Amino acid sequence: NVVQPEYRPAALKGMTQYFWRVDVRDAAGERISEGDLWTFTTDARGAFLDQYDVFVSGTEGYHTYRIPALLVAANGDLLAFCEGRKTSSADHGDVDIVLKRSLDGGRTWGPLELLYEEGDTATITIGNPCPVLDRRTGRIWLPFCRDNRRVFVGYSDDHGKTWSPRREITDTVADPDWTWYATGPGVGIQLAHGEHAGRLVIPSDHRDTYGYGSHMVYSDDGGETWTRSEPIIPGCNECQVVELADGVLMNNMRSYGDWAEYRKIATSPDGGHRWSEVRPDLTLIEPTCQASFLRYTLASQLDRNRVLFSNPASTSSRVSMTVRLSYDEGQTWPVSREVYAGSSAYSCLTVLPDQTIGCLYERDGYKKITLARFSLEWLTRGEDSIQLDKAHAPVPPDEAEDVPVRTVLNWRPGQEAALHRVYLGTAPELSEADFRREQQETTYDPGLLDFETSYFWRVDEVLDEGQHVPGTVWAFATAELVCGSRLGADLNGDCLVDIKDLTVLVDHWLIDRTVE
Repeated sequence: NVVQPEYRPAALKGMTQYFWRVDVRDAAGERISEGDLWTFTTDARGAFLDQYDVFVSGTEGYHTYRIPALLVAANGDLLAFCEGRKTSSADHGDVDIVLKRSLDGGRTWGPLELLYEEGDTATITIGNPCPVLDRRTGRIWLPFCRDNRRVFVGYSDDHGKTWSPRREITDTVADPDWTWYATGPGVGIQLAHGEHAGRLVIPSDHRDTYGYGSHMVYSDDGGETWTRSEPIIPGCNECQVVELADGVLMNNMRSYGDWAEYRKIATSPDGGHRWSEVRPDLTLIEPTCQASFLRYTLASQLDRNRVLFSNPASTSSRVSMTVRLSYDEGQTWPVSREVYAGSSAYSCLTVLPDQTIGCLYERDGYKKITLARFSLEWLTRGEDSIQLDKAHAPVPPDEAEDVPVRTVLNWRPGQEAALHRVYLGTAPELSEADFRREQQETTYDPGLLDFETSYFWRVDEVLDEGQHVPGTVWAFATAELVCGSRLGADLNGDCLVDIKDLTVLVDHWLIDRTVE
C-alpha cells in the first residue's frame, strides 16, 4: 500500500514479462475499485545503466565544473578531465584544468587533481582539455587553450599520474587572423588504418571574419610537432571526429546559421587535412550545443561496425541527454535511448575495456558532471550484445606496418578473463618458446624491438576456473631504419639526434650485458 502514485520494486529478472495493477482503496483500507491489468517485459540479462556524480559544483575549491573529457588510459584507468571554474560559471575567468581518476571503471573516484593553471587567482582561462592516447607508446597528450587564443600541449607517460610542463604550439596550429580558438571539447583520436596510421588528430574550432569554423590539429611524429588542417566552413565549430572503417574521417560539428537545429557533417579522405562540403544530418537534432561522437566497434575486430553519438536531443533547449548508435558508419541512427531527461549539455563518450559504454555529461544546470555507465544491451533494449571470450582489439592493429621499435602492445580482454598469457615471436606459429609472461594488465611492453622485422603475437585468456581460451594470432611490422644506423648518432632512426638516442644506446647495452 502506498500513498504516492509510485512504487519501486526490488531487482527484476531480465527478459521477463511482468503483470501489474493498481487498486484504489479508502482511508480504512477498503477497496473502492480494481485497476486494469498492465504488462511489461524487462531488458535482456546484462542490461544495466548506472550513474555516478564525478564533479559537483561548489565543492573541492571550485564554483562550477564544465567541459568534460573522458579517456581510458593504457593501463585501464578511467580519467575524467574538465574545467574547474573558481569564482563563477562564466566561460572566462580564473579557470583551471582538473582531473579525477577511477580504478574500477567509474564506480568510485579519487580526489580532485590540478593539472594546469596559471597565475594562481589571476583571471586567466586555462581550458578546453582534449586528451588523446597514443596507443603505440601509452603516452597521453593533452592539448588545451589559454584564454581561447593560445594553444599548448602537455603529456603524461604514467597514465595521467604526473604531467610534463606545458609547451606552446600556437604558431603551427593557429592562423594569425583567427580571433578565438578552442581544442575539442572532448577527445582526440589516433588513426589506425592507411598511410596515416598512428597520426594523432585533435578536433578543434576557431572564429574568423567568416564566423565560426572547425579544423583539425594533427601530429605524425608522436606529438613532437603539430600542424593544422584546412578550415571546415561555414556555420560550425565544436566538433568530434571518427575514423570510418574505410579510413575516411567523419567530423561531427555543432551547428550555426542554416540548418542550425541539426548537427553538421564533413568528411576527409586524407587523414584530416582536406575536408568535404558541410552538410546537415537530419536525424541528429541539437539545441546548438557540443556533442560526442565515438567509434565503438569495428567489424574487422569484433562482429560488426558500431558508432556512438551523444547530445541533448532537443531543438529548443539543453535537455534530454540521449545516446544513439549507428551500424552503417554514421549514415543512419536506428538506435537511441535517453540517459537523462532533465537539464543536460556537454558530454564525452568512452569505451571501457569490458565494452561498457561511458558517457560523462553536464546536468542540472551545470551543477554536476555525471558519469553514466551502461551496456550495449541496455542501449539497444536487448536487441544487440557482444559476447567475446577472446582477447580482441589489438594495438598495434593486426597487419599494422611501420610500427615504432619502441611500442606498447595492448588489447581488450575477454569478458571472463582473470589473467592474460602473452606470446610474442617472429614466426607465425607461436610456441611456448615465445611465451613472455602471465599478467592481469591488458598492456605489455616488449622492450626495444628490431627494425624492419615482422612480429607475431597473441594473448590467451585464463578464466577464474583455470581454463585457457586461445587467442587470435596478430601481426605487425616494425619501421624501416631510414636515417643512419644503430652504430651512428641517430640510434632510434627518427632522423634526430637527441636524448632518445641515448635511451636506445642504454637499452642495447643492458641487453648485451644480459646476454653476456
